[in-house]
Amino acid sequence: MSTRFTLITSIALFSIVGCTAEKQEMKLASPSSTPALSQATFSEAALSLLEEADTMDGKTDHVIGKCYVCGLGMDGSEKYAAKVQDYTAHLCSAGCQQEFEASTEKIVLETKIPKAKE
Repeated sequence: MSTRFTLITSIALFSIVGCTAEKQEMKLASPSSTPALSQATFSEAALSLLEEADTMDGKTDHVIGKCYVCGLGMDGSEKYAAKVQDYTAHLCSAGCQQEFEASTEKIVLETKIPKAKE
């Protein structure tokens, strides 16, 4: 019975955790080898949303500190930064960084931006 409980608890815990080591174990290019996306590939709507996300922390510093792939709900890390135009987006894991870099504009356009801290 205790083995069954442990197994169920482990599965539940694994499914609750947002961005897990599973994503981090993916083979990825190093963050420094990823070029910034060119301005020509970004729509005005996406640029406007990046600007809005930049102010979520109450400052305009061109750094987005929450993970875009996780819906701006988890803290990002400088270790998994992605350059987008004049902005730096901090992602929470290597897997999120890879996903963001593969579909940046789509993710930016689909993410609901929470209100800025006051």
